[in-house]
Amino acid sequence: MNAQTLINEGVKLATIGQPFGILGAPGLGKTTIVKAIAEELGLPYVEIRAAEFEPIDFRGGMYLDAEEQLAKWFPAEIWPTEKAVICLDELTQATPDMISPLMKLVLGREIGKTKLHPETVIVMTGNRVEDRAGCTRLASALRDRFIMLNIEADLTGWTKWYEQSDNYNELVFEYLSQHPEQFHRWDAKLDENQPSPRNWDRLGNVINATANAEVIAGVIGYDTSRGFISWMKNHVSVPKVDDVLSGKKDAPTDAVLLKAWSTRLATYLCDEGWGNNDQALFELVVELPSTHAVLFLREVADKGFSQALMASPWKALLKQHAATLKAAKDAENN
Repeated sequence: MNAQTLINEGVKLATIGQPFGILGAPGLGKTTIVKAIAEELGLPYVEIRAAEFEPIDFRGGMYLDAEEQLAKWFPAEIWPTEKAVICLDELTQATPDMISPLMKLVLGREIGKTKLHPETVIVMTGNRVEDRAGCTRLASALRDRFIMLNIEADLTGWTKWYEQSDNYNELVFEYLSQHPEQFHRWDAKLDENQPSPRNWDRLGNVINATANAEVIAGVIGYDTSRGFISWMKNHVSVPKVDDVLSGKKDAPTDAVLLKAWSTRLATYLCDEGWGNNDQALFELVVELPSTHAVLFLREVADKGFSQALMASPWKALLKQHAATLKAAKDAENN
């Protein structure tokens, strides 16, 4: 699932009291998604990293009641008693001795002397074992108490979020528009930071302060940083579709930018264009070289709008490039 789908489905599961987990490679924004779910629900967000605690920390401390001559438990302060979203962050890094108290928490909504609000939402996040990110396989008894959801990198959704980020940087935005394949790459064998949604957001803030090559490599890794730094020195910006439609900027004609421009037109049409500016957008697409017009059509189809292309004025464009589209599809199938 992409991030927005996870937020939508997470809210639905929360409303029926179903614990769920979000699994994926490092840097995909799992914790941020849980925070967004809490915000959607209008609930406080409480983050608990099980790897930082001992079982006694979860249950609370023991004391002696002198009058009754009994050992009793203090409740632990870390647990909310009001309705909230509890994120068991990086749960796959928890030690085996934490499984028993966590089972009690998830199953009975209580731990030690603390009873959670019955409508408290419990979400876990973690890396997968194959990511080799310092995690262990969850005990099946605990894992089975969660609905496990996998997150995938989604450049389109992330771009919308990133434009509102405090770390927004036009260079990062433009680079990923032109090089979407660099958005997220995770190789468990590499012992260095790698390009991910989290690290691109971080880089946006870093390059506002420094463009030092070693620093950039420390954020997104050496291979990716070399390409990014080279591009930074020679880049030409791809204009925003709104700016071209309003006449503020001209549509690009540079061959290097046309791929990114085709993708940007497709994204704009699917997100905002149907029924708004259809004719104006159509005129921009008609100006694309045949190869890039086909790229545009395939992008729109991949986003789930194949049927919408059958309406005017897009039907004429689809008909014009039907042979090229069919050839490309046949080549993929073979």
